[in-house]
Amino acid sequence: MANETEVSNFALTTDVISDAISPALVQAPVVAPHIYYEALPAGTNVKLWRKAASVTAAEINESAIVTPQEPSESTVTATVVKLGGTILLTVEAQRVGASQGDMVRLLAEAIGRDWDDEIIALFASISNQVTATTTLTINDVLEAAYNVRANTAGVSSGPLVGVFDYKGIHEIQKELTGSTAAHLSNASEISLLQGVGANGYVGEKSGVYFYQTDGLPTSGSDDNALVYDPAITFGGMISPSVETRINFIGGEGPTRGFADSINAWIFCDVIEWNDGAGCGILSDS
Repeated sequence: MANETEVSNFALTTDVISDAISPALVQAPVVAPHIYYEALPAGTNVKLWRKAASVTAAEINESAIVTPQEPSESTVTATVVKLGGTILLTVEAQRVGASQGDMVRLLAEAIGRDWDDEIIALFASISNQVTATTTLTINDVLEAAYNVRANTAGVSSGPLVGVFDYKGIHEIQKELTGSTAAHLSNASEISLLQGVGANGYVGEKSGVYFYQTDGLPTSGSDDNALVYDPAITFGGMISPSVETRINFIGGEGPTRGFADSINAWIFCDVIEWNDGAGCGILSDS
């Protein structure tokens, strides 16, 4: 539960305030748009994510006895959880300009960050890993991409997503800046040096879309970045929108004075669907 929201937390509308407001310096969601999603299950909190069966074929001699094969699917279990938060907004704070709508927006943003963290936490469970000598390099990323292509036997044929920490992207950009390779004179080869786009997007190289964020899992002193196929590595399910409820609380229990209890939550889960479709990269954090 968040701290109570009081008059002193806000600039009063009777004061002269700036035309603009600085955003909170917290990481915006980056990974959430880059996984495969399905709807939440109806009437249950469990969904089984299937992995297709396969069989083998071979040359068969005439009149040979052939042993029948039994295809068998496998599944990964996803169980719905709830992400949410609460803010107590006092009537005094509302009187001087604080709004319920702003508080709902803050809670929704917090839930979005938490959902992103839930996905990022799974990076550490991916078995395949590349270890950078010290700092992250383009070769490390290409090695990870190769592992994904090889481990998925050509099924992973679309673009890959790479999620790295800020230091890793910084080191790659320094590497590219210091390179004298002729092909780097082409603008299409240096998109990683063109600035940062929405949701942490940095650029593309060799079929990998680069994103930067913080809060990656760690191993010792290394951050665990990940290159993965966004279509088959993780499976996510989440409510279409954040649900909210606002209740008036008047002067009793743990509250001070009178306030609105503003509550927001969402139901969701994420699972590691195909381990071989991702490859971690350990590098100095």
